[in-house]
Amino acid sequence: MKKENNMQHYRERLVTLNCYSNQIRYNDHEDQEYSEPAWFTVPIRWARMKALKQGYNSFTEFILNYTWDDTDGWVYDARKDGQLRAYGHQSGHGIIK
Repeated sequence: MKKENNMQHYRERLVTLNCYSNQIRYNDHEDQEYSEPAWFTVPIRWARMKALKQGYNSFTEFILNYTWDDTDGWVYDARKDGQLRAYGHQSGHGIIK
C-alpha cells in the first residue's frame, strides 16, 4: 500500500503572553489605561525576536522576568506583522484566522 505524503504538516510553536487589556481592544479606547488582565498568542520565534530587541539576553530570561509593560505595543506589532494568532480578556476573546 502506497503512502500519500502530498501535504507537509507544520505545527507552529506558539506562546501566550500577558498584557494590558487596552492592547487587545481595537482603537476605541486607545488612550485609556486598563488594569484588567489580558493575553495574546504569537509564534515563539516572533516573541523571541521582540524580547531580544528589548535587551533581554534570552527568551527564557524574558519569560521569567517580563511585566505587562514589557509587552506594551506587541499586540499592535503582531497584528501589523501578521503574527497575532489569538487574544482575549475578561470581557471576551478572539481567534485570528
